[in-house]
Amino acid sequence: MLSLVIFFILQATLARAASNVQTRKITVDAGVVTGQFKNLQGTNNCDVPNANDDLDNIHDATPAVQQHWRDSAVKHVMIYTFPDVFLGGDPYDSANYNFTASDMRVRYVVEGGAVASAQFQEGGDITDLTPAELEGIGPRNGANNSGFSNAVELWDFYPEGDKEYYTTESTSYKENLAAYSAFARGVAKANNPNVGCGAWGFKRMWTPTASYTLPDPWKTEFFADIVAAGVPIKAATMHWDSTLFSWNSYELVPGVKQFRELYLAPNGLGDLPIWITEHNRNPLGTLPTTKAALEAYWDPASFAAWVISVAMYGQDADVEQVMSWTGLGYGGYGYGDAYFQAWYTNTSNGDVATNAGAAWVLSGQFVTETANRLALTGSSPDGFTALAGISDEEDQVQIMLNNYQVDYDILRQNTVQLITELDVNVSASPITQENGLFNGEQACFTFDDNAVLGCTTFMQPIIRDNHATAYALEVKNLPWSSSTKYTAEIIMVDIVYLK
Repeated sequence: MLSLVIFFILQATLARAASNVQTRKITVDAGVVTGQFKNLQGTNNCDVPNANDDLDNIHDATPAVQQHWRDSAVKHVMIYTFPDVFLGGDPYDSANYNFTASDMRVRYVVEGGAVASAQFQEGGDITDLTPAELEGIGPRNGANNSGFSNAVELWDFYPEGDKEYYTTESTSYKENLAAYSAFARGVAKANNPNVGCGAWGFKRMWTPTASYTLPDPWKTEFFADIVAAGVPIKAATMHWDSTLFSWNSYELVPGVKQFRELYLAPNGLGDLPIWITEHNRNPLGTLPTTKAALEAYWDPASFAAWVISVAMYGQDADVEQVMSWTGLGYGGYGYGDAYFQAWYTNTSNGDVATNAGAAWVLSGQFVTETANRLALTGSSPDGFTALAGISDEEDQVQIMLNNYQVDYDILRQNTVQLITELDVNVSASPITQENGLFNGEQACFTFDDNAVLGCTTFMQPIIRDNHATAYALEVKNLPWSSSTKYTAEIIMVDIVYLK
């Protein structure tokens, strides 16, 4: 059966509230293939109480979630079950392995049709194990007789090391560098040709040019240091949750481009893959203060539009994988009592998809069934995005549209609260713009005693002018004759589920 299918991830609330019809024109040329879509259907899987972490209450390791992965074409899953490490290098000596909890989670990922990545953070400070001990940890390929092999593709080692303020000569930087180097060499010894170590779960991906910018040896020195020392590295990894002041999903495109140009390419790593191992638009869980803004914040259509927007812009970003935090699951409460929104709601009659869950299934269908990208005009960096693809057999054309709009009252109200926690000595002045958004490209949050808690960097927040309420779609040069019968279908994800 020949078919033309249009998926529209509609952010219904803002579109319907607009007083004037604003139409976007999209033109697809089904006769011109411009490349192949990447499968960016990765996700985190958070069942962190199994990681002895009492800060979070998130339970996403269920057979139903495995099926949701299959339905959504998820092939890459990041887990957070920290291994209980038993030291020793002989892969034939079972005494050298004690990865029981991690093995259980890796097996769960494999049974769901995916490959695991894992965050290594052995429960304490990075200096609890010496570099020699880290390098001596047994090959990471599952415990003996675990029932799987080559099931782990990436280890993210003590991520977010750059969120604290280090200088190149500081003891902390040197200790972290030595630990990472040893661990990466240990990973390289694994009997698994596909596994490698990522670096570094960067929090400060974007590089501001302002005078208040703190030194960041993790970017300016780290890659030069590991290349000089011959340290094996599989990918540069990012925790891209720096959009808390802008909710601008398009920042991904220029952000990774700048990172490669400034730090990877000059050090001979121009082809090193970049992975986004976490992304979340509101990682601190700050809530707006007015009723209207709260309702807009909890609108699942807005959350779904964000998730799909990142995946769609990711097709034009220099990334190999993009993983949402907390990812495909039931939501839950994380550090600081922040609530992370659900993709599915568990009921007595089984799981019910929220907008995000329903949209993710369509996104997976889109990139796998029609993986050949078609020429298209009309997509925009402002949040209205469009992609089109055709199947290998040329019997199916699919078009994905996403209307991601931001209620900036949410960000204005959140910014007022967030700036009270900042170290103003390393912020722009004034700290807010006339439009009420945050001013500058760096934020360093502090404890009550004014010690630096963590820094993040980002592009200057802007108001994106997306007020689209309608679209006009033209599809040219379908590979079927004018007398050929085909079906046309429009699938809209605009049902609002309440938290």
